[in-house]
Amino acid sequence: NKNADPKWLVPLICRRGDVTKRSIGKIDIRMRETRVEIAPDDAVRFAEAIRRPDAKDPKIHIERADD
Repeated sequence: NKNADPKWLVPLICRRGDVTKRSIGKIDIRMRETRVEIAPDDAVRFAEAIRRPDAKDPKIHIERADD
């Protein structure tokens, strides 16, 4: 919740999800979570990439939302 700003989130999402900015759609910043749309063509690769641990940002948790 300290850095919930698109300028900070987009590079993080790209790095962690192995996607480019063009793959990112709507970013919905909420009180305790942020939801991000990923292009359908990149969703499988993104889902696989976010499962890998990240030594650079170990406290940031990314998971798929089914809704």
